[in-house]
Amino acid sequence: MNPEAAAPSSSTSKSKPRKVRRNPIQRKKIAGGTITIQERNVGKFVARVVVHVGGKATTKGFESMEAAKAYAMKQEIEAGNAGTRAAATIGDKERRAMLDATESLKPFGKTLADAVAFYLAHLQASVKSSTVDQMIASLLASKVGAGKSPRHLSDLRSRLGRFSKDFGALPIGSITHEEIDVWLAGLNLAPVGHNNSRRVVANLFNFAAERGYAPAGLMRKTTRKKVSSEEPAILTVAQADALIRHAHPSIRAALVIGLFCGCREAEIGKLTWQSVDLEGEVVTIGAGISKVNQRRTIRLHPNAISWLMPLRQTGGKIMPTGRVALAHLQAARNAAGFGAPRHCTPERGLTAWPSNALRHSYASYALAQWPDAAALALEMGNSPAVILRHYRSLVKPAAAAAFWNITPDDKPDGKIAMMPTTKIA
Repeated sequence: MNPEAAAPSSSTSKSKPRKVRRNPIQRKKIAGGTITIQERNVGKFVARVVVHVGGKATTKGFESMEAAKAYAMKQEIEAGNAGTRAAATIGDKERRAMLDATESLKPFGKTLADAVAFYLAHLQASVKSSTVDQMIASLLASKVGAGKSPRHLSDLRSRLGRFSKDFGALPIGSITHEEIDVWLAGLNLAPVGHNNSRRVVANLFNFAAERGYAPAGLMRKTTRKKVSSEEPAILTVAQADALIRHAHPSIRAALVIGLFCGCREAEIGKLTWQSVDLEGEVVTIGAGISKVNQRRTIRLHPNAISWLMPLRQTGGKIMPTGRVALAHLQAARNAAGFGAPRHCTPERGLTAWPSNALRHSYASYALAQWPDAAALALEMGNSPAVILRHYRSLVKPAAAAAFWNITPDDKPDGKIAMMPTTKIA
């Protein structure tokens, strides 16, 4: 048996039919382009006419070749008339300017028609009158109507208020991306703050562009700073123990929920005792107080319950407000080795309180003790990717076990140390 005969023939394999390219039946040059008639058997059409003018093509189908030829002749006559008018009205100086502009646009694959359309959009946005202050008021009203959270609205008002001080009386369509970049740089913010302010201003200009008051895509030309990835600062087991153990009873519950449940400070400030179910072993963060406007539940671990049981109330807010509460909070931080920035000196042995220290500590110790990023993300109102990126491998398993064993009776004498109440002047 011939081996070659046994080999499968390549001609038997399926292949896509090659697209047949039909030669044009007729092609004529016109002023600024060409007119082409092609045979085209698609549906009820037997021919089509393609008109290329100014770098753009328009196509129209016809049910008969005679109709296609008649249309092409009409387009040729109209193009000739337009060319005659142009020759009569455009002088040598303008013609040279058009040729120079065309050559300048070639490297970018754009035509004079593209340039005119782009500039007209800018002029129309500039002419349509609305000041920055008026547009800010419209944006805020729109956000209120959409039911955005008070926190979101407060952030918009704060950042747009700073923008309004420099641009409030100007037409929003007249502001350039260079001016916005200079303004952002003048804020002297860290990369995260810079990008947050840029995001809010982009919100304003996108809102204006959708309504025809500003050019579209303006903020894409502004500078976004690169944010370096830094490990979040967390409390050591000893610092966490000292903070809770030396806290005044009036604020201890709030610190327990922040440290052992990972709630945000703004959420704790709104949380009430009705949301703390000690029997069900959960804390519920309602959509109305959640940063992301989504309800979530957080498991109460045994050590958190042991701290909260003696403190439970039938109602009211978890975290009290006022100067006395702030003094108690600072006293607890002092006991853990942290102080107000003005007090953080080598002589006093105090360091500045880390940003979001309670939430970062909870996430780090929880992920080390129970390595389930998806479950932790649900409790924290975040994504698994963020959890893993920020909190993985920050603490050792032994430290995590010690953290979750911080209880009121884990000291030899079984007592809870109390700091004296700070007097308020």
